[in-house]
Amino acid sequence: QEELGTDWGKWTLGTRIEQVRVRSDGSSTPGQFFVGEKRFTPTSTALGVLINASPTWQISSRLRATARTPRRPWPAVLSCPCG
Repeated sequence: QEELGTDWGKWTLGTRIEQVRVRSDGSSTPGQFFVGEKRFTPTSTALGVLINASPTWQISSRLRATARTPRRPWPAVLSCPCG
């Protein structure tokens, strides 16, 4: 996370990028999940501002966008490498 101080407050900015592999061993129910591996690159970014409204009050706001890797196997219907 980076911060930029100003005479009126500060800006903050942060980013995180991951590279993740998720592997599925399939399912005992035919057609539910396929055996295979997928790669994901989830990212998270945040931008914030803090304003010194007075010597005793501060106003802050933050915008965030977050992506996460699925933790469960993916359905064969949605990602079947069948061609």
